Amino acid sequence: MNKHKVFGIRHHGPGSAKNVMRALEEFQPDCILIEAPADAEKVIPLSANKKMKLPLAILIYNPADFNQAAFYPFAKFSPEWQALQYGHKHNLEMGFIDLPQSQSLPLPEENQYSNDLDITDPLGNLAQIAGFKDSERWWDFTFEYAESGMEIFALIEDMVGALRKEIIDQERETLLREAYMRNQIRNAIKNNFDRIAVICGAWHAPTLNDLSAFKQKDDNALLKGLKKIKTEATWIPWTYERLARSGGYAAGVDSPAWYDLIFNSKKDSATRWLTKAARLLRKNGLDASSANIIEAVNLAKHLAALRDIPLPGLIELKEAALSTLCNGLDVKFNLIETNLVIGNKVGKLPKNVPTVPLQKDVLQQIKKARLSKEYNSSDPTTKKLDLRKPTGLLGSKLLHRLSILNIPFGKARKGSRYATGSFSETWKLKWKPEYSIRVIEASMWGNDIQEATRSYVVHNVRNESKLDRLAELLEKVLKADLPLALSSLLQQISQLAVLQSDTSALMTLVPQLIDAMRYGSTRKLDYTQIEEILQNVLPRIMIGLPTTCIGINEDLANELFQKIQRLNHSIFILKNPNYIHDWYQTLIRIAENSGTHTMLDALVHRILFERKIYTSEKVSQKMHYQLSVGSQSMEQALWIEGFLFGSAMILIHHYPFWKIVDDWLDEVEESHFMEIVPVLRRTFAEFSPAEKRKLIHYARNGRKEKPLEKRSFNQERIRVIMPVLEKIFIDK
Repeated sequence: MNKHKVFGIRHHGPGSAKNVMRALEEFQPDCILIEAPADAEKVIPLSANKKMKLPLAILIYNPADFNQAAFYPFAKFSPEWQALQYGHKHNLEMGFIDLPQSQSLPLPEENQYSNDLDITDPLGNLAQIAGFKDSERWWDFTFEYAESGMEIFALIEDMVGALRKEIIDQERETLLREAYMRNQIRNAIKNNFDRIAVICGAWHAPTLNDLSAFKQKDDNALLKGLKKIKTEATWIPWTYERLARSGGYAAGVDSPAWYDLIFNSKKDSATRWLTKAARLLRKNGLDASSANIIEAVNLAKHLAALRDIPLPGLIELKEAALSTLCNGLDVKFNLIETNLVIGNKVGKLPKNVPTVPLQKDVLQQIKKARLSKEYNSSDPTTKKLDLRKPTGLLGSKLLHRLSILNIPFGKARKGSRYATGSFSETWKLKWKPEYSIRVIEASMWGNDIQEATRSYVVHNVRNESKLDRLAELLEKVLKADLPLALSSLLQQISQLAVLQSDTSALMTLVPQLIDAMRYGSTRKLDYTQIEEILQNVLPRIMIGLPTTCIGINEDLANELFQKIQRLNHSIFILKNPNYIHDWYQTLIRIAENSGTHTMLDALVHRILFERKIYTSEKVSQKMHYQLSVGSQSMEQALWIEGFLFGSAMILIHHYPFWKIVDDWLDEVEESHFMEIVPVLRRTFAEFSPAEKRKLIHYARNGRKEKPLEKRSFNQERIRVIMPVLEKIFIDK
């Protein structure tokens, strides 16, 4: 007589979980063995903690190679979790019996089977015979919605056994796992346990029940010689989104939130689900009355009766909700599906669960920065951080440090393309469970977030040979407030800048260096190293830039267009008269060279006009020439795009420019006009709504040049306000 009883379940099946609970009460085991990697067995005692908030997952990883890792999720409706809770309640011996990840992770990826059935869905044929389109829905109504005890597991085992006979060759990994599990059951029997409950996936049940059908020496031979690595295991928070099959989890389910409801309140699940759906719609400003709910519940029940199923499933609920609550609109149901089918639950661990020191520090810093709500949410949230406040500044530093460590808890939203600093930052925040392994991986660099980030940066800087990547890293290091890392970074930049001959690459670097000088005033950085780099780099840029603007394609011209704007803005922040003078001379050389790319020619003319280096008459003369009849229409459109970048104010306030552009548009032939429309649309799309309204008004009503009004200004008041305006607009 067998001393063990096998309960074949569906992972994360609410009915399976209920059936396991009833079967364990009936069987009264003295030992429980669960299909999970044996090297995670040491975390079993932690599952007794009542403060564990599901869903959670066991993380097993190779501390020497963090790419080798595996996750084993649990929800309240997971049969394995309920078996663990039964074991804790009755103080039973419990163990994990599956092949350890220490031996599974090194296995080569290979599939060795040939059969007449679809192995990816072996139950699909049975589902079709029963009249169901997919095996998940069939399994739900056959097993998950049925209330039973031990007898249902015998039926499942017989069914799977018949299916397995049709498969000639199983996957090698499956055979290894089953051999290991049989050996673990044999060990439990040798240890004099008389009533051993084995909780495993239904597919394995037939091979674990009758041990006499498999010789131990054959199982040992199969397992002999497997490679083995060192592994560690811990619990981590999980989410329903990641528990869902749509989240990429192979053993996941389609509807975690629905299964949660089925597990807790199966009897009135339709009423509860549709009531929650109505509340959700109302919360989002959509109509959903009590009468709608009653109609939806009745419709769902009638559909279930017509289809001869015991209670409404998700298909019936969706059809009922679409018809009554959503007025047939899929967009409304999408909101319901996200929240009530997949769900947004996030797990939480108690403080006494062992983690690496870096993980503890990250959680502590998240709490200090008041980002715990965002950390615990499964939905992306947007948060604006005020850097003038301690918590806002702390949050900014933390998010930038995590980003450097490849843990993108937050993604910064870009502000103005001309902004080099601000009192606030806007972040889109979402913590994903897989970031936990990245935190463990980053712990090799230090035990707290500041130390780990600094060490990581210093290590990578030494091995980086591309200046543009260092320039990109410079901004992150500044915002992460890592002075020691910044020193190493600047040293490497200085060495590479001396060897760099690419003007475009050097242009990327300068704005970042100037930002570093601006940050230095508040973060006590040494300017000397930065000034030395600028003294080396800026003259070389100004010498090489005019030549760089000649004979280039449109893609490179667009890239230089952005870099010239940013560099122009940055140079004036420095307030160094020598640099400003040299910059003007550089722009003039670009403007006076006939080979300069059209867009760049227009850009420098605009800059020189706004800086009062070129007069209105000189720029008008250039515009007349560029927009003359003999020029190509596309070249003309590109010149207009370059000159009007970002703002229409130069057209609104300077009649001569308006007149030239207006006359040019009148003269463009229709065939050519259709060719340049995309460029013109791109140009005018950048203008503000107020600017567009003003231009439309001028276009409809005509416009004449008005003589300038002479105004007298109070010079004393100007002297008072100018420093403030300068700080706002220049130092921003």
